[in-house]
Amino acid sequence: ALPLLVKYNVPATFYIFTDAIGAKNFLSWNDIFVIDKAGMEIACHSVTHPMLTKLDPVKAFQEMEQCRMILEKRLGKPIIDFAYPYGDYNHDIMTLTRNAGYTTGRTSNKSKYNSLSNLFKINALDAHDDLKEFKRMIAE
Repeated sequence: ALPLLVKYNVPATFYIFTDAIGAKNFLSWNDIFVIDKAGMEIACHSVTHPMLTKLDPVKAFQEMEQCRMILEKRLGKPIIDFAYPYGDYNHDIMTLTRNAGYTTGRTSNKSKYNSLSNLFKINALDAHDDLKEFKRMIAE
């Protein structure tokens, strides 16, 4: 998708969970550097991709903070956005996300509408390979 995003000047955010970097069927550090240099945003998705609400709050915070620290160290710039693994979040997780240094938290709630009043509960639409279905979703 990256060549098309660049060609049509469409910004995108790539949420990375750091333990998967370099694993089969996942992005490598080189891939991430290329995406970053193309002007896309690199954001966090935790270290190990756990269900955050099932973890002790200290461990959940570590998943968020360590992911940010790893990406910031390798990319040399601030990482400010986070996506909850599996869309698993609650009020406590949103608070931990803010405390870990992020400015947003993306859910897997299916909606094209968001509110500036709660940037730790950003909704999203899944972009599959069916363009007709995607057009239908954004037209609703």
